[in-house]
Amino acid sequence: MDVNSQASWMKLFAAISIATFSAISFADDGCNLERPPRAAVADAGHGFYVFIYPQTVPSKYNGCQTMWDERGRKQFSITFRRGQVVEYIGHDYSSDSKLISTQNCIYKKETLISSNADCPSYSSLRNGILTVPGLSEELKIPAERDPRAPK
Repeated sequence: MDVNSQASWMKLFAAISIATFSAISFADDGCNLERPPRAAVADAGHGFYVFIYPQTVPSKYNGCQTMWDERGRKQFSITFRRGQVVEYIGHDYSSDSKLISTQNCIYKKETLISSNADCPSYSSLRNGILTVPGLSEELKIPAERDPRAPK
């Protein structure tokens, strides 16, 4: 193999590796999940179940933490970049599950910089959605009220 062929193969390998790594990272960040995965933790309040994924947010997290209701509808998501909240998106539904409104809040350097509605404070979002450790395992959720992907 001559030097030009070897260089071409190296460039092709590098391009494929970068594309593959980027796709894996993007897919694993949790931002494109339509329904809660099996690994989502359950919580309960006021007679309803909610499902949160991921349960905790590491200090340098890149991705989204999302909460769904028992119908599998996204209630809100928090987007993190390098551990900092950059976006909050909240959804409001009618009683027949139609999306009424979406709340968009953009944060930069721990400050709200853009919104279309009242937004949560940065400090209330910085640690993500807090859950009670162990509660998910204790809850006995009826199958018809659990939107997580089947085992």
